Amino acid sequence: HFPVRSGPGHILEIYRTQLASFNEFQIGNRVKQITTFETSYYSDQELDAIVIARLEYLATTSTLFNISPLVEFGYGLGTINRRDSYPYWMAEKRRLGGAGLTFVLGSEASKFQMVTDATIFTEIDQANFERYTGNIVYHIKDFTTLNAGFEVYTIDNFYSNVFQFGMVYNFK
Repeated sequence: HFPVRSGPGHILEIYRTQLASFNEFQIGNRVKQITTFETSYYSDQELDAIVIARLEYLATTSTLFNISPLVEFGYGLGTINRRDSYPYWMAEKRRLGGAGLTFVLGSEASKFQMVTDATIFTEIDQANFERYTGNIVYHIKDFTTLNAGFEVYTIDNFYSNVFQFGMVYNFK
């Protein structure tokens, strides 16, 4: 439960309650399937939901880095069309598909790991758009980790792009 990510939404004190399920399945040594279901209820009594399916193929098996082509499809419904982003962005109906690349430098077991992806999407009755995501993890000591991440979309009037930085302490 959090405020919507827009200036007008903050001024109107609109909150978003979100329920999400992220599931990752490894199919053999090279194929990974990811499915996501996300639904949001807004305090102005609007609702949206989206289901996304993503398939990645591990094209390289280097110990230093990995590259994976990906395909992704999604279907979403909302109670109102707010693609103008006032007071927040919501689509009444979405059918989209895309393809891209994931690049991983390092691994979860190493001191440093960077995961980035770039995907271009086509959406029914809408302009094509791109998505860029990334996450960097650096383990300073056994109990301290620096994290940084971003998620950027090139959808017109979509002001929900995210940049974040944090430090995690794991006391054992």
